[in-house]
Amino acid sequence: MAEGRQKTILLVEDEVVIAMSEKMALEKFGYAVLIAVSGEEAAAIVEKNPAIDLILMDIDLGSGMDGTEAAALILKERDLPVVFLSSHAEPEVVARTEKITSYGYVEKNSNLTVLNASIKMAFKLFEAKKKEQEKESRMEAALAALRESEYKFRIIFEAANDSFFLMDQNVFIDCNQKTLEMFGCTREQIIGQPPYRFSPEIQPDGRKSKEKAQEKIAAALRGQPQFFRWTHCHYDGTPFAAEVSLNAFRTMGKYYLQAVVRDISKLKRAEESSLNTIRIQQTLMDAVPAPIFFKDADCVYTGGNKAFEQFIGLPREQFIGKTVYDISPRDLAEKYDAADRELLAKQGKQTYEAQVDYSDGTRHDVVFNKAVFTDSEGHVAGLVGLILDISTRKRAEEALRISEAKQANALQMTKAGDWEYDVDRDLFTFNDNFYRIFRTTAAAVGGYRMSSGEYARRFLHPDDMAMVSIETQAAIASPDPTYSRQLEHRILYADGEIGWITVRFFIVKDAQGRTIKTYGVNQDISARKWAEAEIQRQLAEKELLLKEVHHRIKNNIASIAGLISLRLKSISNPEAMAVLKDAIGRIDSMRLLYDKLLFSESHRDIAVKNYVESLAAAVVSLFPGQVEVKLDLRVDDFSLDSKRLFPLGIIVNELLTNIMKYAFVNKETGRIEIALTQAEKHVTLAIQDDGVGLPDGFDINESKGFGLMLVKMLSKQLGGSYSMEKNQGTRCRIEFDMERQ
Repeated sequence: MAEGRQKTILLVEDEVVIAMSEKMALEKFGYAVLIAVSGEEAAAIVEKNPAIDLILMDIDLGSGMDGTEAAALILKERDLPVVFLSSHAEPEVVARTEKITSYGYVEKNSNLTVLNASIKMAFKLFEAKKKEQEKESRMEAALAALRESEYKFRIIFEAANDSFFLMDQNVFIDCNQKTLEMFGCTREQIIGQPPYRFSPEIQPDGRKSKEKAQEKIAAALRGQPQFFRWTHCHYDGTPFAAEVSLNAFRTMGKYYLQAVVRDISKLKRAEESSLNTIRIQQTLMDAVPAPIFFKDADCVYTGGNKAFEQFIGLPREQFIGKTVYDISPRDLAEKYDAADRELLAKQGKQTYEAQVDYSDGTRHDVVFNKAVFTDSEGHVAGLVGLILDISTRKRAEEALRISEAKQANALQMTKAGDWEYDVDRDLFTFNDNFYRIFRTTAAAVGGYRMSSGEYARRFLHPDDMAMVSIETQAAIASPDPTYSRQLEHRILYADGEIGWITVRFFIVKDAQGRTIKTYGVNQDISARKWAEAEIQRQLAEKELLLKEVHHRIKNNIASIAGLISLRLKSISNPEAMAVLKDAIGRIDSMRLLYDKLLFSESHRDIAVKNYVESLAAAVVSLFPGQVEVKLDLRVDDFSLDSKRLFPLGIIVNELLTNIMKYAFVNKETGRIEIALTQAEKHVTLAIQDDGVGLPDGFDINESKGFGLMLVKMLSKQLGGSYSMEKNQGTRCRIEFDMERQ
């Protein structure tokens, strides 16, 4: 009921006089008073007049409904304070009002002051009731909102895809269904447990899980929200990566914690995969020998490879975040920056040559290859560049230019000329150096091109045409793309003289493997050929002269041997005869050597086998009738130069002579084994007899005999070793290298 306005009272009284009297009295207290003489009228007035604030209801209203019935009817439709009036105070009358919500009971004969006080009290009680109802209504609304909020929270709590915990200090007191799925356990297995029960003993950073968890919980309870990565464990102990948030909240005078756990195992694997990809990409870039760099849209360096670090002389962390002005001379930096900004504005790709300063202070020629890259929304995010050092190429190009100039001069100086032949068109292309070889010019023969037939007719010697044609067709038919050939043949100079050229040529194949071109170089070798012919003529003359000299020396040696043989027949002194026989043996050794030289092609290297076998037979034949000797020869077939074969022949002669003179004394037969072998440039001579052997106490180093002294000296001359031992006769061994060290 609104305050500050006049209150309206409905007086229900069947006695009109009493009603009028009470009306007038109440109006004196400032009330507006309406009168109804029956319960039915009272109900109708209340229904039509919302301004009524209170009802004074007489209980006994005569015929029709009484006051309690009328009050009940009115209160069904509208909540108003009702004060009952009655001239009866009997308990049964009062009891009738107790079933009705009333705000007082006043006897009709009561003092007006008492009536006014009762009315005021009724107003206060009704106002208090209204306030209490409003409070209850607000409370009910709050409870309903709380229930709705709790219902929504529970739906979210249970339907969330993350694990939700409620914690009292460091103990779980509630969790959602996702928690049970994530940790692989039942509610009973998780409620009442601390978070470190579902964690490994040690976290990845090396700290104990219990100690670190208690630290995070304490910080959250102090009002510091926590968000961190954590390694949790499933109930079976299997670890998994998680993100955890902790927030404290207060309810019913106590602080609790809300924990949200998100399984980021897939995210971790994705992150690791992404990091691996980045590492692989960086490794691949670092493996590229050319410098590679990245810049953002503001032309600030964001990365580069190892080659770029070496190029600018700075590690990656010292150039990232800087611009080209921070790491290059200003004159070059302005050019680089202008090119970068032009590329970012136009987008696409950019390639240009420039000069750069390396970290060692040297300036190099390079090619920049750059391209713009965009972000996920298609906006320009920056550029990537690759620097190719072409200094070597530039030097090579300059060297090639110089080389080509030198080659042209060399071709001219060496009387060489290059050419090409188009197989499909049957067309040669020549140059001035080519025509210079043939003592003519392009103008004289009608240009730099001609067919193969015209070339053969003009420049090839008729007797060599077939050979040149066969070689050309073989080159064209060859499946080998690297085929090359060199040949010499005769040519016809333009003046008709016959000359020689050497031709070195190659082939070129197309994608189908078909020979489409040959090219090569011709060099005039006429002067060399003429010189070789002259040399061969002179060599033939010298060869003839040398053979004549050898023949005369051989005849002279034979004459000396013949004279000594004649003298041998005319003396009877045994000692003199032995000396002459030794001399004849040594002379025969020399004669045989010159005989072999005479019939040898090289006059330097001589076949050892035939020489040694002939020499051995000749030496044995000098002692006829003394003893029957069997020669057992095993000589390898190899050659020695005459300077080494001559001392070897003397050694064989001396050793065989010594055997024939002393080994078979008082014996009718004897056997001599001669083995001469060669293995890996090493020669071994072994001579074994089955004679009487060396005398007791014989020491080769103390021997004074001329023959043995000569053998030792010649062995030393050969750079070899000599040994002699008693072994079922006597065994001599000489070893030396074919080429003296």
